[in-house]
Amino acid sequence: MGSAASSYIWGMRAAYIGVGLLLLFLQLLPLETAPSGWVAPDFILAFTLVWVARRPDIAPVFLVAALFFLSDLLLQRPPGLWSALALVTTELLRARASDFRDLIFSAEWAIVGAFIVGFYLTYMLAWSIAMTYDISYSLLALQMVLTILAYPLVAGASAAVLGISKAAPGQTDAQGRKL
Repeated sequence: MGSAASSYIWGMRAAYIGVGLLLLFLQLLPLETAPSGWVAPDFILAFTLVWVARRPDIAPVFLVAALFFLSDLLLQRPPGLWSALALVTTELLRARASDFRDLIFSAEWAIVGAFIVGFYLTYMLAWSIAMTYDISYSLLALQMVLTILAYPLVAGASAAVLGISKAAPGQTDAQGRKL
C-alpha cells in the first residue's frame, strides 16, 4: 500500500514538473514578434497555487523552487526574485492548505487571489527599490488580474485532466502525515 501511494505521489510530482515545463515552453514560443499592449496570465503561478492549495504533498518546495528558478532564467527575469516570492507565497499557502478542505470554491478563489495580489505587489515594490530600469506596472497589474481570473480555469483543468482535487478530511500521505 505504501509503495502504491509513494509511486502515485512521485508520478504526480513528475506530472507537476511536466505541466510546468510545458507551460514554460508555450510561454517561450515566439507567437508574436511585435510588442503588444497586453500580457497573458501567469499560468505557471496559477497552476502551482492550485496544486499547493489542493494537494500540497504533490508540489514540494524543491520542485517549486526548481521550476520557478528555471523560469526566471529562461524568461530573463532577475534570477531569484520571482522564484523567491513564489516560494514564500506557496509556503504561506501550504501552511493554510488544511483550511481549504472545508471552503467552497469562491472562498478558496478569494484567498488565493489575495495571495496573488500580495505576490505581485511585493514584486513591484522589490523591483522599484532594487532595479535600475523601469517596468510597466500597468502590464504587471493586468497580469495579476488575469492570473486571478485564470485560477478557476486552471483549477478546473487540473481537476478534470489530472484529478487534482481537495484532500478529503482525514486523508494521509505516503508517510502517514495528515494532508
